[in-house]
Amino acid sequence: MAWYLAPSLAVLRSELDQRWPRRDRTSDGTIGDEFHTPPSDHIPNGRESVNALDVDADGIDFGVVFAAIKRHPSARYLIYRHRLYHRLRGWREEPYSGKNPHTGHFHLSIDQSRTAEQDRRPWGLATPEEELDMDKLAELEALARLDLGRNHGWRVRDETWQRAITDRLDALMRAGAGESAGEILARIDQRAAELAAGQARIRAEILADLNAGLGAALVNALREELGDVADERLVAAADAGVRRALSSLAPDQG
Repeated sequence: MAWYLAPSLAVLRSELDQRWPRRDRTSDGTIGDEFHTPPSDHIPNGRESVNALDVDADGIDFGVVFAAIKRHPSARYLIYRHRLYHRLRGWREEPYSGKNPHTGHFHLSIDQSRTAEQDRRPWGLATPEEELDMDKLAELEALARLDLGRNHGWRVRDETWQRAITDRLDALMRAGAGESAGEILARIDQRAAELAAGQARIRAEILADLNAGLGAALVNALREELGDVADERLVAAADAGVRRALSSLAPDQG
């Protein structure tokens, strides 16, 4: 049986070619040469799968590619410009002192498992951001609004509904949105928190205005009805009455 590039990596390479059709492929690589020896992932394993891919860094946006790689479950580690990034260590940057510093290209290895090799799910790179289908973005906004209307808030509390929303957002990401469902929902939550803070501030201002306006109107009305009562008592009674009435309008704090 002849060696082959792991299908998951073949999908990634295809998406890179779609996203950046004029990218430089000079430093691209799959199966290792005489300088590669086990346990290099460029050497075919027992299933004849090559589980490493070198990608020329010219003509691509490495930041966009790295973000997609970190989201894919098959990816294990990446080497680029004297730096190593490993999934099991949270993709944090570490120094790399191997013989090949990988300055003109990045090296990506996937897990040495049949599951990782055969995972053909998209990496989310096929469609450039500037060519996104606006209908898909409109659908994303509609999902967020539906979430808001269902629960009178931005978080979905029903697990089944949450799963359906998340799956649809993932589908949109795979279609080219460039963000995972978790990232999109986090951004929605952040915006919702900003809107909620603004709404709370406006509500407090309205209640303050009502307090002042209703208090003055109530004092005048009581003065006309109870002309012989001291103004201090009228003001205190009006203030207490307005506060009790407005407290019923304030949102629960529980």
